[in-house]
Amino acid sequence: MSEIFEKYIPKFEYELVSLKDYSFSDLAEFGDTLSLFMMVDKLKTAEAFSELGKLPKEYIERLKDMNVPPHLKDLLVKVITVLLRKIDVPQDEIDVLVERIDERGVSEMLAIENYSVQATRREADQQRAEAVQQLKSAVKALFDKGSTVTEIASILNTTEENVTALLPELSLA
Repeated sequence: MSEIFEKYIPKFEYELVSLKDYSFSDLAEFGDTLSLFMMVDKLKTAEAFSELGKLPKEYIERLKDMNVPPHLKDLLVKVITVLLRKIDVPQDEIDVLVERIDERGVSEMLAIENYSVQATRREADQQRAEAVQQLKSAVKALFDKGSTVTEIASILNTTEENVTALLPELSLA
């Protein structure tokens, strides 16, 4: 019976590849969609994520010429989203990358020049710190002019609890 179906049984071999033995540039030399998925699998740290921006321009150009099927693009988006969440990349940064893949294609995703998750986070943290400092200054100035907690909360479009929480930091408690 097995002789009858033998011609319909696929013959193939598995080849296991240890990705730790390959750098991003080594994988880029393969120049195919599978190499892209292997690169994505190597994204275990924020530093590895920034390595995508250092890929050779030839590789990115080859990806532009490849028509990545929609189902593979969707799979790539899902895999990248999960991996980036695991390395604590903020959701807004993940959304920007996913948008690049959806709108402009896979090659645009890799056109990340000098992108650093750590630098982006530092910049965002600095901007938040500046905003908090401006908020504290505004609250202090309003208190100095005799405004009440209720009035300040109304002016700043926040809750009285948020304003009250700032008071100890402003030495106004």
